[in-house]
Amino acid sequence: MQDAAASVNAKYVCLIEPNVIDPSKVIADKGHVNDGGHTPMAERVETALR
Repeated sequence: MQDAAASVNAKYVCLIEPNVIDPSKVIADKGHVNDGGHTPMAERVETALR
């Protein structure tokens, strides 16, 4: 993924390494976060884009 981002001069932001997703913020389907789970992801993206 990093290579794909670099190939179009985009910034790659990883939410998994280091993990920003708290298991307590994942809903029952195990594929999506609840409202509280979006905040740390948004903060990671915002910080990376500054």
